Amino acid sequence: MLVRVRLLGAPQILRGGEPQKPRGRKSWALLARLALSSRPLGRAGLARMLFGRASDPAGALRWSLADLRRALGRPDLLKGDPLSLRPDSELDIDVLRIDGTSAPLAELDGELLGGMEPEDCPEFSSWLIVERHRLRARLENMLRDGALRRSANGDWTGALSLAGRAVTLNPLDEPLQEIFVRCLAMSGDRRGAAAHVDRCEELFARELGTKPSVALRMAASRRAEPGGAAPAAGKAAVTSLLEAGEAAVDAGAVDAGIDALRRSLAEAKRVGDPALAARSALALGGALVHALRGRDEEGASLLHEAVVMARRSEQAKVASDALRHLGYVDVQAGRREQARRVLDEAAELAAGNDEAMSAILGVRGMNLSDFGSYAEAAHALEESVDRALACDKHRQAAWSLSLLGRVHLLRGDLDEAAASLERSLEYVRAERWKAFAPWPQTLWAELKMREGGSPDDEIVESMRGTFALACQVADPCWEGMAARTLALLASRRGDHPGAHRWIDEAETRCNRVVDRYVWMQAYVMDGQCEVLIRDQRMDDAAAIAGQMAALAARTEQLEHLVRALAYQGQAGDDTAMIRARAVAEEVDNDALKEWLG
Repeated sequence: MLVRVRLLGAPQILRGGEPQKPRGRKSWALLARLALSSRPLGRAGLARMLFGRASDPAGALRWSLADLRRALGRPDLLKGDPLSLRPDSELDIDVLRIDGTSAPLAELDGELLGGMEPEDCPEFSSWLIVERHRLRARLENMLRDGALRRSANGDWTGALSLAGRAVTLNPLDEPLQEIFVRCLAMSGDRRGAAAHVDRCEELFARELGTKPSVALRMAASRRAEPGGAAPAAGKAAVTSLLEAGEAAVDAGAVDAGIDALRRSLAEAKRVGDPALAARSALALGGALVHALRGRDEEGASLLHEAVVMARRSEQAKVASDALRHLGYVDVQAGRREQARRVLDEAAELAAGNDEAMSAILGVRGMNLSDFGSYAEAAHALEESVDRALACDKHRQAAWSLSLLGRVHLLRGDLDEAAASLERSLEYVRAERWKAFAPWPQTLWAELKMREGGSPDDEIVESMRGTFALACQVADPCWEGMAARTLALLASRRGDHPGAHRWIDEAETRCNRVVDRYVWMQAYVMDGQCEVLIRDQRMDDAAAIAGQMAALAARTEQLEHLVRALAYQGQAGDDTAMIRARAVAEEVDNDALKEWLG
């Protein structure tokens, strides 16, 4: 008999279509905790979390487990120590279907354990707050992904429905609003799209004190046919236009290059060549994602379109490259499951191609590292480097080595970090890759700061040059990273005003675009907490740590979540520190556990 468990919204158990009710709120809490755990949970920890104030916590846990077995009609479940709960052919749990490709979108709605939160369980309440953030974000991400996939196939009505649900969940998320506005416009409601932008501007001004970026207004406009030049005569002319656009972007003439790529895409569709259109959509989408900040959603829409056209024209390499770019966008935004799925899809299409697989493995390693799976990340990045060097792709090797160096740095493996970063910087210099240099340079400075061997003055002088270079290439992430390091150096020297100036600069720089790299955003917040705590401004540190915890939960950054909760603990929240230690067990980083101790 099929048992359906609903944990989103008002919780419910349906056995054979008939509702069943556990006898207490803590039974619902126990069910949610077990269903959403990535690993089996010990009875002692569960008893402490949910029944710590009972006269017999272990007995209260046994009673609650028996209550759940009765309600589920499954005497075979929830036995032993540790405990786990996984769906099977006769047990369906809604929260575990969020990431599935066949998830019932219409049924997934509401807040985790809506209206059924138990009292006197501070540790569980802390877990529940974090988990609600995470699940809400996953539901938004699934709706966003569904809207983009439907729009790529021309189903603007279906895309509009999903995008509408997404913006209802999070109306202050500009990228979601941009997708919704584009769906309105492309489904034919231009006036409605423009009116919605007006409402968004009023909402953002009232709630955030800011204005949406120009990308939102652009999404409402009719898809413009490129003008200013005669139509291309045929496929050869379109190919020349495509190649000219790619060359212009590579040379740094981004605006001119994107204009040429827009024309190549329009002309490829006009001459009826889906293969050429797929290549043009890939080039344009990639340029919007990598060469222009603040345009990730438009770029993602084009990349989804490229995948569809490439599959239809049997261009596996083009489809794989587009999927890799989409994976990179998802990693930057902290959409872990979507990133994993599209990168796996890209890898299937790129089998046997070292160059393509090297790039895919690099993005996969970045995703795993941001999540906190460092051993898996290191393995993927090492393979990425080996494959890149096998086909003389030194820029890819430099990129993957820098991320490998970051993994070692975060884990406290300083010798390994130094080796990876030295190699990365060697390739950066050999390739004269100025636009990327600030990233490994800043990681190198952080390594030297942790080693303690180099005088702070030398590191500061080096970092000022790195910050200037980051500003020159106008990359918000690099600017924020460099400013953060300068803030921590100032704080270490006792220059508290300088530390606050630099950390404020870091926050402003890394957040000046909508499509910011969320790992970097959390890393800057981490620096803010460190500076504030060193300055004994505990209330301010607690406020930033709360924002950091919410961000880390939404974007599934486990190490940053641990650190945010620990900062809240340092500021006086003992429950947050207990939760920090529990989450730390899910991160394969002994250095993090030592820091907590």
